[in-house]
Amino acid sequence: MASASGSDVLLWNAKAPADKQRSLPVGVKIRKIAFSPDGRMLAAIGDDAAVRLYDMNPTGPAASARTLAGHTKPLKDLAFSPDGHWLATASEDATVRLWDLSVPGQLAAKRTLSQPNQVVWTLAFSPDGRWLATGGEPGGVRLWDLRDPLAEPKTLRDSYGHNRKVAFSPDSNWLVAGATESYQALLFHAPFDGPPLSFYVDQWIEKVTFSPDKRWLVVPDHDDAMVMDLNKANPTSDPIFLRGHKDAVTDLGFSPDGTWLATGSAADHVVRLWNAADHFSGPRVLAGHEGSISALAFSHDNRWLATASEDKTVRLWDVGSPLAEPLSLRSASDPTKLRMWNLRPGARLEVPRAWGDDLGARAGTAFSADGKWLAAFSNPIHAVTLWNLTTSPPMEFRLDHPGFASPVFSPDGRWLATGGLDTTVKLWDLTSPDPGARPTILPGHSGFIRSLAFSANSHWLVSGAQETIARVWDLTASDPAAKPKTLPGGNGTSIIRTVAISPNGRYVLTGSWEPDFAARVWDMSLPDPVSNPIKLSFNGRVFGSAFSADGRWAAAIDWDHTTQLFNLTKPGAKPFVLPGAARVLSLAFSPDNQWLAAGAEDRTVRLWSLTADDPSVEPIKLTASAGADVSFSPDGRLLAVTAGGTNPFSPDGSLFASIAADAEIYDIRVDDLIARACQVAGRNLTADEVESSLRSAAPLDAAVCPPATPTPSPNAPAPALADGRAIPAASAK
Repeated sequence: MASASGSDVLLWNAKAPADKQRSLPVGVKIRKIAFSPDGRMLAAIGDDAAVRLYDMNPTGPAASARTLAGHTKPLKDLAFSPDGHWLATASEDATVRLWDLSVPGQLAAKRTLSQPNQVVWTLAFSPDGRWLATGGEPGGVRLWDLRDPLAEPKTLRDSYGHNRKVAFSPDSNWLVAGATESYQALLFHAPFDGPPLSFYVDQWIEKVTFSPDKRWLVVPDHDDAMVMDLNKANPTSDPIFLRGHKDAVTDLGFSPDGTWLATGSAADHVVRLWNAADHFSGPRVLAGHEGSISALAFSHDNRWLATASEDKTVRLWDVGSPLAEPLSLRSASDPTKLRMWNLRPGARLEVPRAWGDDLGARAGTAFSADGKWLAAFSNPIHAVTLWNLTTSPPMEFRLDHPGFASPVFSPDGRWLATGGLDTTVKLWDLTSPDPGARPTILPGHSGFIRSLAFSANSHWLVSGAQETIARVWDLTASDPAAKPKTLPGGNGTSIIRTVAISPNGRYVLTGSWEPDFAARVWDMSLPDPVSNPIKLSFNGRVFGSAFSADGRWAAAIDWDHTTQLFNLTKPGAKPFVLPGAARVLSLAFSPDNQWLAAGAEDRTVRLWSLTADDPSVEPIKLTASAGADVSFSPDGRLLAVTAGGTNPFSPDGSLFASIAADAEIYDIRVDDLIARACQVAGRNLTADEVESSLRSAAPLDAAVCPPATPTPSPNAPAPALADGRAIPAASAK
């Protein structure tokens, strides 16, 4: 791999990027570099009129440098012909020169192609080796027939603006030419005799890319990438727009096998990696650069993506498992059907096949604790679709019980509980050959069921409904429906929207709507649990509730923009009030008892530290694009944000079941994030960064990175590493 910065070309061993690089001093500011098709030669042009050509022999290319003289003004572009016979160079001197590389020692241009009164900015060989296209300023595209380079060229367009980019499709059937001030591009089809197709984008056109399979043409359109289908009769009609960058797209390119499209941007300093093999699903976001992306390139074996930035570094990303913040799971088609994503390390995130029927927007999923069952359900629920994951293919069952309460599995794997509009709770027996055949029915509520929760030992089931009473069912009784315990969670005036039960079954939490607006914690170990509950008062509807895995914390969320957190080990203490900026719609405790996550209507997720002396200190804030429903992976390492889903992670964390069109997964382990930050940045924290962290839920000090990752001096190169870490340079090939 070669990178250029200032007046030096640096050569890196891509198989061992941490090895010491070799330097080729050029002597002038370098504008562009290119390898010959066989990799045996490297050409470089800069701010003068000379072409430098290096023989990439193992003994040292610097010793074999040749200077090709002939141009009289600075050079603008260069390219090798597909067979390596020619090197073409474009100049401000209104000429293109063809250098014959087939004759050893040849130092003079074999052909000079004149374009009077034009600065030649761009050139490209057709992959079949027949044509050389050139463009420049003032505008105009010319096509030279390499079978007779001295013949007059075809003039495809005299003037349409300053032309800065020409490129051929892989089959040589299409030629695209892009302008600057006019924002116009022209698309010519072989044999290049007819009128071109025309389209406009919202920026100068200096970068374009064709997919290797000849189907797609992609051009930047300010902070989007516009994708055109060349299989259409009119490829410029109804293009696909890939959105997400926050500033102009500065470079883009396909991997050699066509699987990936990479786009890099200016102000957001990130590269987005789109799965072109699945209709541009994704993207994965590659963050780490601290300056605008200036160039990107894939390795020939499709494994590596090199990105160059104005932060004077090049980063190498392993395309199989790049660093991503966050990991985005998108379904370009059938976004309301269930998909099962493979999150195993090293797995490629192709969009999986859709399961079952259309479930609609905001549908949810849940795995059983033993991983044997998966439930999917619409919102509101018409029926629950249940899959037995131990059979191949998974056996599917339909459980008819319309309602609003999300179904829940018992931790022992015996039951799936559903709550219906018919005011009953149903227990579906998962040990039965047909779980949908004969459910156990728990009657007694006077309104439809709103919420369900099992205790960790599966002894108790709590249900809340469109009435003022919550019920606690003893599932070990010979008849669980006979004598449920009742809790007046609505205080005689209000419906109960949410219920939760602590892991040890001691505490039950209920949350009510108007006019009560309260959450209550009931101690079921007391002779009279109804007496003297702990009351948390809110100013709006209590929408959700949960207990931490260690039983220490109880939390409830409310439409008054707040979350209240109560320490059950300190019964007399006041709850912590955790403020937000919008209605809070979901909450979840991490299984390792480190974090409380709350998702709000404005798609802001707040992470509150449960290890802090005061958990209400400034939280970590995540701005999600996918939704506001939060859930943790079983090991507490990952946080998922979706538009629907109650328990989307499998018990071992290897699978993620989602119906949402978009889901985002964040790595939230502080040690993992610190290690990643040190790894990607290649330096320690600045004073401003340390000061900022002191006001957050995860304060850091200046020496947070280990000694093995020192702050590099401006002139000392950092090692090139395979996961996005930095190596110094400004452009790469």
